[in-house]
Amino acid sequence: MHRSLRSLLILIPVLLAPMLVVAQESNAPVESIMNWHPINDQLYTAGQPGMQHMSALKALGIDTIISLATPSGANLEEANRAAELGMSFVSIPFGDDGPTPDDVEWFSSVLQAQEGKNVLVHCN
Repeated sequence: MHRSLRSLLILIPVLLAPMLVVAQESNAPVESIMNWHPINDQLYTAGQPGMQHMSALKALGIDTIISLATPSGANLEEANRAAELGMSFVSIPFGDDGPTPDDVEWFSSVLQAQEGKNVLVHCN
């Protein structure tokens, strides 16, 4: 194989790597989150957002994410990404039997503390 052609073939992955990173970090619109529903101008509900939604949530102005989902690796990844983007993340797992009275009180107090902020409340 000709030397310059071989050099080009070796460089192709290096040249394409930045484009692949951009593709992985692409933003999906918030409307593509399962069961996305604006309650009003400051409160939204949905299923669990994916990492591809996090930048769009920040761009929308979401200040706080309240997760009602059972703790999982996805929640940890979401919490870390939210922190990187400057959003607060609160986990209030309701569990399989639904919320207890204490869960409802905890949720209510967290939501009240977010007054004036844009909040996403989600489950799995």
